Amino acid sequence: MTSLTSPVYPRIGLEIAPESGAALLQLPYAPSGIGYFALRHRPSSRFSLHDLLLLHQQLTLHLELPVLLHLPFQRLVLLSSTDRADYLARLGEAAPGEILAVHGDSRPGPRIPIEEMCRILTDLRDRLPESRILVAGHPSALLDSQSRHHEEERLRAKYSCSIDGILTQMLSTAREFQSYAEFAAEIAQALPVFPGIPLSPSPDTAERFHLSLPPSAHRDSRDWTCALAESILELHPEGLHFFGTHGAASDIRLLTTYVLPRIQDENRDIVQSLNADDT
Repeated sequence: MTSLTSPVYPRIGLEIAPESGAALLQLPYAPSGIGYFALRHRPSSRFSLHDLLLLHQQLTLHLELPVLLHLPFQRLVLLSSTDRADYLARLGEAAPGEILAVHGDSRPGPRIPIEEMCRILTDLRDRLPESRILVAGHPSALLDSQSRHHEEERLRAKYSCSIDGILTQMLSTAREFQSYAEFAAEIAQALPVFPGIPLSPSPDTAERFHLSLPPSAHRDSRDWTCALAESILELHPEGLHFFGTHGAASDIRLLTTYVLPRIQDENRDIVQSLNADDT
């Protein structure tokens, strides 16, 4: 089964909002240089869990590429036990290769209890034994001791549920990624950690996702994205996960015609190593 870490495809992906998925279905072929897509969950989205699953299946067949499916805990726990069982059964039949299990908060507030989160992860693992289950990592949680302890507690619990990897939220610096990767290695040494890179973020995006961006990011966000990706590549990550912020068509064009050519020219050996067999 092809996956985020499969040597068959580049470990470079683009995350889009499901509202942009229709644009991908119009593409005559998969964009060059992008190894997988991810369907982002937005709490305010009109897309239901079933809509997301249907779009995932359509994109996987159309693009013939892996599509990482967000699965928000918060939406699952709001379902009745019957509806949740029905959805998980459909998910098992679809057998997506890659799932990102995220909390899915729509606003600040109480988080789902660890016990409930672990029940969902365990159920996913039982129903999808061949799928890879990733969880979100929160580098910003390391900024103070209380939130760091909370992140450590939840990551240990997730790790105990046999997860397969960690995808960080949007990063502002390579140092954030390095710090989180070191933090995660103390808890789950064997798990790959994928850095989340905002693709040419606007001031509005930076504010919404609480990114601390330098003045250079506001002057030319495209070049700032390239510089961030290049500095993260120096740390030899498992891959590069770009968060689209402008709509699928614009994000694909920016990533394939500007960002990827530039970072590949400057770091060809490292980029090629992302596709190397792990043996």
